[in-house]
Amino acid sequence: MNLHDRAFSLGRALSSHPWIILGLSGLIVVASTVAAGRLQLETAIEDMLPTENVAGQSYIKITEQFSTTSSLVIAVENPDRDTLLASAEAFARKMRADPTISPLVRNVRVSMDRAFLERWGFLLAKADELEDQETILAKTNLLPFLQSVNNLMESKLSDGSETVDDGDEEAALVSTMAGFELFARDFEKALTANSASSGEDATPSVSTSRLVDDALFGDRYMTDAKGNTLLMIVTPSFDLGDRKKLTELTEASHEVAAALAETFPDSSFRFAGEVAGEADEEKSLGADSFYPSMAALVVIFILFLFSFDRIRSIVFALITLIVGILADLGFAAVAIGKLNMITSSFGVLLVGLGIDFCIHLATRFDDAVAAGTPPGEAMADSFSRVLVPVSVGALTTAGAFYSLALSHSLAFRQFGMIAGTGILTCLVSTFTVLPALLAAFPGKVRGSSGKRRPMIPYSSLARTGAFFARNRMAVIIVACLSASAAVWLLPG
Repeated sequence: MNLHDRAFSLGRALSSHPWIILGLSGLIVVASTVAAGRLQLETAIEDMLPTENVAGQSYIKITEQFSTTSSLVIAVENPDRDTLLASAEAFARKMRADPTISPLVRNVRVSMDRAFLERWGFLLAKADELEDQETILAKTNLLPFLQSVNNLMESKLSDGSETVDDGDEEAALVSTMAGFELFARDFEKALTANSASSGEDATPSVSTSRLVDDALFGDRYMTDAKGNTLLMIVTPSFDLGDRKKLTELTEASHEVAAALAETFPDSSFRFAGEVAGEADEEKSLGADSFYPSMAALVVIFILFLFSFDRIRSIVFALITLIVGILADLGFAAVAIGKLNMITSSFGVLLVGLGIDFCIHLATRFDDAVAAGTPPGEAMADSFSRVLVPVSVGALTTAGAFYSLALSHSLAFRQFGMIAGTGILTCLVSTFTVLPALLAAFPGKVRGSSGKRRPMIPYSSLARTGAFFARNRMAVIIVACLSASAAVWLLPG
C-alpha cells in the first residue's frame, strides 16, 4: 500500500469516528488552556543577548554590579502646601511599611535628609557662599538675623556682584528666593497663630525647628514655584530587566495612591520615570501578544467569507487553527513556562502559517462534496491528495524554526521551539479536528439557484500564472536582477 492509499484510508477512518476525535481534542484544549493560564510574560534583556557576545556579557556584569540606576517618579499635586507635604509623607510611610512593597524598594525620597545637610552642607558649599553664611549667622536673634539677610541682599544687588549668566545660576537664584518665600510664609503663620492663641501653653502651628530649616536649608522638598506640585523619587532594589517586580512595584504604588484618596481627597498622584514607563511597555507587550492574533483571525474570517461558499467550512477552519495554537500554548507552558518579547509574537505567525493547512483540506473537501461525492468518500479523497504535500511543507517549516536551537541566544532558542512545535500542532489539528468537524456537521450543499454572497474572483490569478509561464525567461531574469539588487543593498 503506497502513501496515496494510506492517506485515503486514514481520511476515511477519521471521518468515521468524529466524536471520539472531538472529545479528545476538547480534553487537550482544556488542559492546554489551564496550563497556558500559568504562562508569564517576561522581557529580561539579558535573556535575549547571546551568551558568547562580549558586549552582552559586559552589560550583564554591569547590571549585576549596579542593580539599577532607574527610578519611579511620583508627582503629588495639592493646592495647599501643608496638605501636599502631608500626603507625600503618608505615601512614603505606606510604601516603607508595606511588606509586599518594601523588598522592592531601596529608597523612598520625599525630601533632602536634614541630618545629611547638617553634617555635610557647609562642606559642599562654595567659599563665597560660606562667607555669606557667616555674615548671616553672626547674630541668631530674629531681628538681627533678618537685618543681616536684608543687608547682604542689598549689597550684592547694588554692587552688581550677583549676576545670572546660565541656567544653573538661574536655578540657584530661584531656589534661594523660594527659600526666603517659604521662611516668610511660615513665619507669618507662626505670628498669626501666636496672636490668635491664648494661654502660655498654646502649641504653635509652625515649630521653631521648621523656621530654622527654612532659613538654613530652604525648601528641602522638590516642589514647583507655586508649591502645588511635589516630586518623590522611589529607587527600586532590582534591575529593570526583572519585569515581574517592575510591574508589581508600579501596581502597588497605584494601590497606595488609591488607599490615600479617602484621607487626602484633594491630592492626586501621578507616576512617571523609567519604572512607570517600562511597566506601561510591559502591559503593551502583553496586549501585543493577544490582540494582533485576534485581529489576524478577524481579517482571515472576512477574507474567507468572500472566498468560500460554505460558511461552515470557514468557521471550522478557524476553530481548528485555534485548537492548534492553544495546544502550542500548553506546550510552551509545560516546556518553557514563560514568554518573552520575541516568543510572544508566535501567535500571529501561526495564524498566518497554520491557516494554509486548513485551506488546502477544506477547499478540496468542499469541491468534492459539491461534485456529489458522499462526505466520507470526499474526506478520504481529500486526504489522499493533500496529506503528503501539506505535511512535507509543514515539516520543512517546523525544521527551519527548530534550527534556531543552535542560536546562542536563549530567547531565539525558545522562539524556535515554540514556533516549530506550533507548526506541528496546527498540522495535527488540521488533519484530525477539521475532518471530525466536517464529518460531524456536514451541512447541506447549496444549490446553484440559491442566493450567493459576492465572491472574490480568483480567476485572474490563473491568467497571471499563465502569463508568467509564457514569459518564463523574462521573469527569471527580473527575479535574478531583483535579488542581486537586494544583496547589494544589504548593510555591511
